[in-house]
Amino acid sequence: MAAEDDSDRLVSSAETPDTQYRFRGLTPGRYTLSVRAVNSQGQQGDPASTQFSIAAPAAPSFIELTPGYFQITATPRQAVYDPTVQYEFWFSDTQIADIRKVEPPYWRRGEQT
Repeated sequence: MAAEDDSDRLVSSAETPDTQYRFRGLTPGRYTLSVRAVNSQGQQGDPASTQFSIAAPAAPSFIELTPGYFQITATPRQAVYDPTVQYEFWFSDTQIADIRKVEPPYWRRGEQT
């Protein structure tokens, strides 16, 4: 797999007898993935390639608040539904002034898909 950041650097290379492979730890950016079959004699077939990108998901378009009995349910809503997006929820007794600096005394309250 090569990164498309004007360097075309090789990000990862692997051989596996399996029919699938999981690439982990990819940073945001554009990539080209090439795959080829190799038989038991080491003969290589032609490669098949595809391009893809990894980017941070969009912020929710709005947050739906549903009141309950001594509780409130916060449901993030997307402009375009993406089932792979998860949300992290943070809570503080005071307004969080800078979301980039979420740290104690704020508490992580969980995730929602």
